[in-house]
Amino acid sequence: MKTLRRRVAKSLKLWVRRWGAFVLFRLITPCDPVGMRKVRVGNPGRKGMNGDGGYVMADDFGRIAAALSIGVGSEVSWDLDIAGRGIAVHQFDHTVERPPVEHPRFNFNRVGIAAADSADGVMLSLDSILSGLGVGGDLLLQVDCEGAEWAALESASPKTMARFAQIVIEAHDPLRLVPYFTPRRFIGWVRNLLVLRRLAKTHQVIHAHANNYDRTLNVRGIQVPVVVELSYLRRDLARFAPSAGPSPGPLDASNSDGADIPIGALLAQR
Repeated sequence: MKTLRRRVAKSLKLWVRRWGAFVLFRLITPCDPVGMRKVRVGNPGRKGMNGDGGYVMADDFGRIAAALSIGVGSEVSWDLDIAGRGIAVHQFDHTVERPPVEHPRFNFNRVGIAAADSADGVMLSLDSILSGLGVGGDLLLQVDCEGAEWAALESASPKTMARFAQIVIEAHDPLRLVPYFTPRRFIGWVRNLLVLRRLAKTHQVIHAHANNYDRTLNVRGIQVPVVVELSYLRRDLARFAPSAGPSPGPLDASNSDGADIPIGALLAQR
């Protein structure tokens, strides 16, 4: 009987993970903004360099009042590119004392992002960050905060999310596959998919790229990347058509020295 229960539990777990992969691929399938070209912003990944820190975005920056960069670390090529376009970049990272490179349009804050504000003010919600910014108009949001993005995005109000014309996210382990799947991680997995589903109501994925710094995991025959870079454009800013280009495409660059992950084939399996 115990053996049968273990087999049933294992089969159920595999089925849930397979279904989760199917839902994930549907939620991150990109469309192209009609009449709007896409450009690479940040690290170009040329001349033997890896392309970590670069994102593909819609070339529509004239409307942008300011940018938020959540998670600075040691890589600020996206921030520098945006600042070079004449846009102020408000940086937030509680793990470093200062950005690795200075720029007149950088405004660094030693503050991290969380679902709610901490008593000491070291961690702030996205709502609090935005309310303290004192900037009107459309904004850009770049998030690379090693998994903290899920709780922060879940707690953000619709009013806050509507301020962002474009969003680029390094989504860490959306299916909660690492190191292994447990009931507690199942709850986080459902939360992550609901976050992506909610975001899809107001913003359209226009580009998806698998980050090959981490690995892929086999989910019943489907190779699922542990980290995915997602680029969103707010739905009211364009009409959208199914993307016909390959992925990775000409604007993509491998995040490490290894070969890029063919996420186009992965999406085709959905």
